[in-house]
Amino acid sequence: MGPGPGPLRTLDRVQRADPIAPDAPGPEAPRGGPEASTAASPAPGATDGSAVTRAPADDVVGPDRPPTSWRAVAALVVGVLALLIVVASRADLQLNRELLVQLARYVASAGLVLLVPGFALARLVTPRRLGTWWPVLVLPLGLAGSMVLLSALGLLGLRPRPATIVFLLVSAALALWTLRPGRARVPRADWPASVAVLVGAAGAGLLTLVPALHAGFLTVPGTNPDAHQVVGVASFLQESYPLGRNTATALDQIPPAWSGRIPIFHPFGAAIEVGLTGPIQMFAPFVAYLTAAAALGTGLFAAAAHRLAGWGAGLVALLVGASASLLYSALHPYYNQLWGMCLMTAALALAWTWLHHDDARAGVLTVVFLVLSLIAYPTTLPYAVLVIAAIGVGARVRPRIPPALRRRLRKVWPLVLIFFGISVLGALGKLAGVLGQFLGDTPFWQGDINVFPPHGAAYGLDVNQPIIPIAVAAIAAATLFRRGRRAGLAWLGLALLLLLVDYVLRGRGTAEYVDYKHVTFTAVILLPLALGGALRLLVDGVSALRGRRAGAPGDDAAASASDAGTTPAANAGSTSAAGAGTTDGTARAPGASPAGGASPTRRPVVLAAGAAGAAVLLAWGVPAFSASRDQVLGAGQNVTPPLFDVQRWSDEIPEGSSVLIDLPASGTQLWATLFLARDHPLATTDPVSSTTTYSVAPLGKRADYVLGLRLDLKSGRPVPPPRWAVGAPVRSDSQFGLWRMALPARDAARVPQTASTELVLPHPEPFGEAARRAQLDITGNPSRSPGF
Repeated sequence: MGPGPGPLRTLDRVQRADPIAPDAPGPEAPRGGPEASTAASPAPGATDGSAVTRAPADDVVGPDRPPTSWRAVAALVVGVLALLIVVASRADLQLNRELLVQLARYVASAGLVLLVPGFALARLVTPRRLGTWWPVLVLPLGLAGSMVLLSALGLLGLRPRPATIVFLLVSAALALWTLRPGRARVPRADWPASVAVLVGAAGAGLLTLVPALHAGFLTVPGTNPDAHQVVGVASFLQESYPLGRNTATALDQIPPAWSGRIPIFHPFGAAIEVGLTGPIQMFAPFVAYLTAAAALGTGLFAAAAHRLAGWGAGLVALLVGASASLLYSALHPYYNQLWGMCLMTAALALAWTWLHHDDARAGVLTVVFLVLSLIAYPTTLPYAVLVIAAIGVGARVRPRIPPALRRRLRKVWPLVLIFFGISVLGALGKLAGVLGQFLGDTPFWQGDINVFPPHGAAYGLDVNQPIIPIAVAAIAAATLFRRGRRAGLAWLGLALLLLLVDYVLRGRGTAEYVDYKHVTFTAVILLPLALGGALRLLVDGVSALRGRRAGAPGDDAAASASDAGTTPAANAGSTSAAGAGTTDGTARAPGASPAGGASPTRRPVVLAAGAAGAAVLLAWGVPAFSASRDQVLGAGQNVTPPLFDVQRWSDEIPEGSSVLIDLPASGTQLWATLFLARDHPLATTDPVSSTTTYSVAPLGKRADYVLGLRLDLKSGRPVPPPRWAVGAPVRSDSQFGLWRMALPARDAARVPQTASTELVLPHPEPFGEAARRAQLDITGNPSRSPGF
């Protein structure tokens, strides 16, 4: 009989049930065979000799799931291809052969940077209870490994190209070393299950490349002007020391608010070096990998929570990764936020293995991913901590890392502090600032989101009904009650807390941008659990309909054992004593039929639950598909063909000649500043101001040349040439014109020359400027329209 409710117990004192997989075999634990079967001891609690015996836990390495067939993988591939074709199809679509070659080249270049180190790390450090699924961890570990090693090489002073070469050589050597017999610590991969997960995640990543096919050229998609800083920082790091200053680059320094996030730019820079291209062309292919990694993490998280097979994890990865919510973060794009989501979702999936199985390696990886997600996007940390707490409460365990491993980690902490101390401190300061805003009346941080997002937008639905987040939270919590009452209550409490924070933020007048971040992270936690739970109900219903036992072998027994604090063997013993033994070496839950199908009394309940799961997936999937397609079709372009012309004009203007940027404060002005700042002193008549962290040109009214509009940004109507422009434009296109500038003698003496090669961080906002901008709406992005 298992212990009753009581205080949390550490995992070293209790052998947990196995929702993911048992440990890998040791040298003294042979896999299968007569010895393994005779070594199994009778289940505790049996008194009549009929106890069910179970093979030792060490006999299995990998997720204990129903097998995934290659037929299921093929069906998932067909589904992904159909999704891509339907979303990409439009009347004016013309496949550009040169563009397809570029996409393939740059995707391969980014893959070389991320997948080669990921392959080596996955074969070396994959947790034993995820052993046969090690290929699934290649991409998350590749992101983490490239982030750490390339940052270390950069801080040591290596230039980007030598650092990339060293990085790839070390990664390739380590990958080859792991292929030597006995070197890798993983078993033979379960390729059908692993490929199914990877196919679902890859489908989400490829979906982010569809806007490039529609545009006919590679560019930075979306409307969020943060992307110009990503491109600027990447360009700066290609030529300068990370913590230095260089006025010969587009940005003369990394903005202080972004200095702690330098590690997430080094893998991007390495992909640029391998692809022999620029950051604008590499942007979309690299973001595709980030999207795939975030989708993959959600699939693993749902699989751990609901014991989904490989094809189920792949389907959840596709559904969540291709949702309008995650696509919005990728396509508009929120580069640093996407990095944080990739690392956070991987940490949550690993945390489940750590806390349910006392897997020390999973625990270490969880901590590593949490630290890296803190560096990439600090506000992910509170969400990850809350989720891990819910997992621990549901499993009745405290997080624990073995003392021997802690002693080893102490030896590397000095190196971690040397290379990443500044990033961690900066991230903690940012996090403290966010949390401090909840405690006072200070205005929240602002960004390109000026309206509260519709309630369904974060969950992939283009509706503004408060019932949507409530329904998703209810489905997620209700399906997790299958793991036991304690687990269900823990997740219900977490869901209510997340919904309450959203309610509080919506009551604060300046919290639109922060609430967008909150609901995005909330959705990436609750949506995989809700969809995964509905899928599990559907699978169980189909199994019951076909006369098979619902779920994976031993799932329900293992779940009840885990939540009650007993071992699987003990649970098997108690059921066998009641005459519930099976012939396949697994315990049968009370009430299960001898044939292995659902018992006659429970079969209608399982069928009804399966029908409810199908209804949830259908009710969410149909409108979610429409919202996702609209998101892809309406992605827009940060860098348009006319802006590419401005970039080219920079090389055609005499070097050192000053340029006045006579454009309204907007994302367009920021991109023009970035393209011209490398070779020319700049000034602008209407600098982007307020509380942004953008690097902008100083305020001014004169220069040697002036860049102005030929057509208004919003109305498209012709506008007159800028003041003091001389004659016809020396360069022009459909949107912009570049004129020589000459001031009359009476004005030349009183108008100062303020153009400078040093940008301003950020420009102070005059009194009343915010109200003026709100009235004129000169933001250069559609954030005031419905949607995010």
